[in-house]
Amino acid sequence: HGEDRLRAVVDALPAELKQHLDAKSAGHGVLANVWYPATLAHGLLNGMTRGLSAKQRTELADAGAEAIIRANLRGVYKVLFQLFMTPERYANRAQALWDRYYDTGIVTKTIESPTKHVSVIAEWRSHHPVLCEMNASSGRIIYEELGCKNVKVERTACVADGSPACRQVITWGG
Repeated sequence: HGEDRLRAVVDALPAELKQHLDAKSAGHGVLANVWYPATLAHGLLNGMTRGLSAKQRTELADAGAEAIIRANLRGVYKVLFQLFMTPERYANRAQALWDRYYDTGIVTKTIESPTKHVSVIAEWRSHHPVLCEMNASSGRIIYEELGCKNVKVERTACVADGSPACRQVITWGG
């Protein structure tokens, strides 16, 4: 939503979170290869989504996932993705990919059929509803990149709604 919106969001952060950023640098000094506290990500997401409708929040989550996954598939993580050449291999290595982005959370992918996987994310202490939406969008993009057609991801449970874990049903075909 533009540099001005981002600047306003960063300016509104508490001092203990701003210390991780550099307002004078491009992207406020955020580096892709550095771990940041979840509270910083949550503060940025809360600020960026404040005042947005549910539809606008989902659109923002989709755009964020698209930008992150597409950048990684062209960048440093291209080699990692090449290991996930099939949906089955991706399902079997989902935890390793998750661990590249998060320091908590247990991902279990169950192959229910050749065109249906169920993903459960438990013990994700840094959960945020927008990040959860981004993960669902990321799953759709990854399965599309694996060659799956007409990919649908349905979020059937979320800790934000009181569930003990987040659950997504991924289907494709045709």
